[in-house]
Amino acid sequence: MFPTLWTLALAVSPHAASPRPLCADILISPVSVTVKNERGLVLGTAAAGFDPYRSTGDTLKVTFQKGEDGRYTITASKRWYQPTTVRGVRVQEGSCGPVNPPHLTLTLRPRPDAPLIRDFQIRSTRGDVSGSWPAWTAYRVFLDAPASVRRAVTWHSSRPEVASIDRFGVLRTKCLKTLQTTVITATLKADPTRKATARYRTGSARIDCRKARGH
Repeated sequence: MFPTLWTLALAVSPHAASPRPLCADILISPVSVTVKNERGLVLGTAAAGFDPYRSTGDTLKVTFQKGEDGRYTITASKRWYQPTTVRGVRVQEGSCGPVNPPHLTLTLRPRPDAPLIRDFQIRSTRGDVSGSWPAWTAYRVFLDAPASVRRAVTWHSSRPEVASIDRFGVLRTKCLKTLQTTVITATLKADPTRKATARYRTGSARIDCRKARGH
């Protein structure tokens, strides 16, 4: 009886190579960071290998540089803050990518010439996806300032016939068959000269306006 090719292969190499591991088709960042200011306010997050989402006007920047030794140098900067850098961040690599990738917290401290209010923006938090009308979107403000500056604001919609907004920052849209735009403005009560704006667009010929609440 003739030996099989597999038997011959084992005779030549008794230690057969182990099969390659099956890796999940998921991208994992080797290192990520949370950036805070001197009083613990989260200014933003970032992860190596991924483009961060930044709202319009956000000046936070985080860079990741991988050295020849495999270690990372991470630098965070933002307008009115002194940049901060962390060097020598080690990342353990496995057969399927990073193993227990580190997450760091970087703290930025204001420059001596920084104003009292360093940043003031409008950010949406959540919205209505039920498909009924009036639809709503909740807004909030991001205020980067000392704790002594109150976050209270007044809200205004430039076109309430398109969408109105209440004193809590909840915007309610009308059902419109054409594309319309309104400008939402938040005015800081502690300093009425500080205003933040956001454009809101709604309306489409494909919208079914029969899905009104209460019907």
